[in-house]
This record gives sequence, C-alpha cells and structure tokens, in this order.
Amino acid sequence: MLSPLAVMPEHHKRGIGSALVRHGLKALAERAVPLVFLEGDPGYYSRFGFVPGGDQGFRKPSLRIPDGAFQAIRLPDYEPWMTGTLVYAEPFWRHDAVGLRDPSIAPRWCPCCDVMRRPGGAAPPGCPGGRTSARPRDR
Repeated sequence: MLSPLAVMPEHHKRGIGSALVRHGLKALAERAVPLVFLEGDPGYYSRFGFVPGGDQGFRKPSLRIPDGAFQAIRLPDYEPWMTGTLVYAEPFWRHDAVGLRDPSIAPRWCPCCDVMRRPGGAAPPGCPGGRTSARPRDR
C-alpha cells in the first residue's frame, strides 16, 4: 500500500507528492515487490502508471472504496498468476483509514462492547447500546 500519502497544503505545487510517489515505487521495485495498491484520485495517480485495480482483476478490500480510487500498478516482478482480493492489515481498520467516510453512516466505536457498530445497528447481547464514539478508546 502506498496510501495514505499527503503533503501539507502550504507545500503543494512543489513536486513533493510526486517525488514521494516516485521514490516509493522505486524502493518497492528494488525490493522485488510485484504490485503496489493505493486509494486515491485517478486523475493524479495515473501519471505514475496506476490504473483501476478492478480493471486488472483485483478486488478491493471494502465497498467504501470507489472503484476508480482503488488503483494498482504492476512492477517488474509481477506475474500473471498474482490475482485476488487486497486484504488490509488491521491498523487500517482500527484507524478508520479505509475508503470514504460519510459521518452519517460511518461505523462508530461502542466502548461498552469494544466493537465497531453502524449507527442504528443492533447492539450485541448484553450491551446497553446507544453510546458510541468516532474513535476507539485508548488502551
């Protein structure tokens, strides 16, 4: 995964983002990584060779990711048998760093159950329900 990647707005239009992407792709190719995925603006990332992952036979890890934003680039060590669904590591989910977030439908943390729940969703057995927050409590 090459995302999330960002440059502070006051540093935009200086080539910093492009340099980060190019450096990342070069470093990954040198490590024989066959594919790189990201979530991002196709208008921006297409200049580096990224194309929609679905067009290459890959499945996105969440429906919250718009089809065009789920992108991949094949590096020199890619082989045609490399297909399937991208699976995000747990920190992506824990920090709600997957896809678009609409506050009205975004999952919320239920501190009494220690789980993520959708607004209006049924509370697990034994949960008093109703209490949710945007982020997990500190552990």
